[in-house]
Amino acid sequence: MTPGGAELEYVTPKRSDPMITAIVKAHLWKEEIESGKIVNLEAISKKERITASYISRIYRLTLLAPDIIDAILAGTQPKTLTLLDLLKPFPLLWTEQRDCFGFQHS
Repeated sequence: MTPGGAELEYVTPKRSDPMITAIVKAHLWKEEIESGKIVNLEAISKKERITASYISRIYRLTLLAPDIIDAILAGTQPKTLTLLDLLKPFPLLWTEQRDCFGFQHS
């Protein structure tokens, strides 16, 4: 209850398997490229039989702020955040990402 007597909505944090899977894939692909195992995103596209556009959107998740990734892995991300939100263009600056995706400032 708030001081004014209104009830607060409490939502139990929930892990999002699609977001976690996408983040894990993005980091695995990044590791494959950095190690030289795979040449580029186009090669991943051919290997995975997924469009290069989709591969690029998933790969961009490697640019997320570490605390955002941690929150998603722990299931404490904002309840309205979805994988579709993450796949849209987002700011590169971590402070702007937090605002864009609805994370509280600490």
